[in-house]
Amino acid sequence: MAPTLQVFIRSMSINSVKVRPSSFFGLKKVVFDRRFEKRPETAPYNNGEPLDFVHPIGRIISATSYGGPRSKYRINEDSYFTGATKNGALIAGVIDGAGGSLSGYLASLYANERLSEMLMKGSGVFDAFMEAHALIRERACGAYASAVVIQIDKLLNVFLGSKGDSKAITLRGGKILGEGTTRMENLVSERVEQGLIRSEDFYNSPEKNIITGAIGYGHGLPLQTAFRAKPGDRIILASDGVWDLVSEFEILRAAQAKTGMELEEYLFDLAYARNNAQAPFMIQMSPDSEVLVDPPHAADNITIQIVFLCP
Repeated sequence: MAPTLQVFIRSMSINSVKVRPSSFFGLKKVVFDRRFEKRPETAPYNNGEPLDFVHPIGRIISATSYGGPRSKYRINEDSYFTGATKNGALIAGVIDGAGGSLSGYLASLYANERLSEMLMKGSGVFDAFMEAHALIRERACGAYASAVVIQIDKLLNVFLGSKGDSKAITLRGGKILGEGTTRMENLVSERVEQGLIRSEDFYNSPEKNIITGAIGYGHGLPLQTAFRAKPGDRIILASDGVWDLVSEFEILRAAQAKTGMELEEYLFDLAYARNNAQAPFMIQMSPDSEVLVDPPHAADNITIQIVFLCP
């Protein structure tokens, strides 16, 4: 029997969507069909309340926004999904339609559809990405997308896959876990990795929107990492609307003081405020280092998911 599929369309009037703890199998997706054509500033900043998905393995809190009054978009090209498979695995994903493509919304929609469908069937992360890549190339009219997805089995084996400039980091014991953190396929972040520029230079670079890989573009091969999770781990998945304006250190510091919905709301609100800033602001890079960042020319779509592994 095919897995149960439920789709929730978030608009300006939607209330919070929560999965009852007793419902451990199913898929929840949030995609958008509403254009903010005239006055996007009148829409709620996050287009509705966060989705809270509870499962025996852990809890996933997700939220997304078209970006706010200074957004360069009139439609949210980000989307996400959370789900629990029949074999007890927990899955989630953040998808971002590429801003410069012909139809980033279409790419996000198709990537969400195929990635979630394949993972719900029990396919691995690699196969899910390759199927999504083929679907987008076939149907999305030249569009492409970034994505980061997670698959966690009952033994807490974690499989992460990413493409483009969506990214995940894992926090454990007050530190960032390297094997639980994905790379961004982004021109400027790759220069940082190569030691060509300082990490703080990323935030003021005019080229940080240039991605070097995407679903539906090039070979489509995902970046992958796997590790064994531990109870209490927290894994943050987000689109570039977060990573372009919030440092890993700031996320780590926030996670040391906050948890649950409070942590999600803090990080979401921080990304939203900086996306809509009209004056320079500081980004904390370390306990004794910060960088002054010019406000963005326009706000980006913002999507964040936080996976809390049960202690």
